[in-house]
Amino acid sequence: MTGISTVLAIDSAMNGCGAAVYMAGENRVFVKTAQMERGQAEVLVPMVQEVVAQAGCGFDAIDLVVATRGPGAFTGLRIGLSTAKSTALALDVPVAGVSTLEVLARQYLEGHSLKDRQKCAVIAETKREDFYFQIFDGQGVAVSQPCVATAAEIMEQIGTGPIVAVGDGIKRFSVLHVPENIVFHEISLPDPAVLARLGLEQYKAEGGGGRQHNIEPLYLRAPDVSQPKTLPRVLMNK
Repeated sequence: MTGISTVLAIDSAMNGCGAAVYMAGENRVFVKTAQMERGQAEVLVPMVQEVVAQAGCGFDAIDLVVATRGPGAFTGLRIGLSTAKSTALALDVPVAGVSTLEVLARQYLEGHSLKDRQKCAVIAETKREDFYFQIFDGQGVAVSQPCVATAAEIMEQIGTGPIVAVGDGIKRFSVLHVPENIVFHEISLPDPAVLARLGLEQYKAEGGGGRQHNIEPLYLRAPDVSQPKTLPRVLMNK
């Protein structure tokens, strides 16, 4: 499919959810977002329906569905990706995934210009001792691999060069480290409008063929598994 004009973007990777309809030909976008730590499963589908109605185009006008594929909260990622996949399947259109860290970097760079030699570091919450982390240049191109890193490990990667740090993890990170070479800019949620534009851009750059593009979840870490506090009873037949 090459003549894509309308993109539906879906996100529930972090502490909230969002949806957008991006009409590329007219450069118009309609966006809905909500901040929440839980409950995305009940909110996301009605939000998608609402933003499509707001756009006035109808679901049959959607040419591509895009979703954040992580890193992020395990439950939120599963909700967003399954919603995107099922919607694309029902509409018989392609579905594509975009890294949450890429969206956050582009989100900052669309409204700001980096100074000479300055880079953009995305520091996102894992809600543990470490952070999701990746560095981008002034055009939003990744110059490091996405990873899970402690504050000390992040400082080792950043070094002494000028950095703008963005994301929802910078508040906690800045308490641990406040070096002079870092400028902090908090971003709490991915902007689904940015997600839509970036997803369409990447889909076209990859040739625009097939039905699924980079839609596998990017977890970066294994899920936490713990033993139950109460062991199960074992029944034996004699």
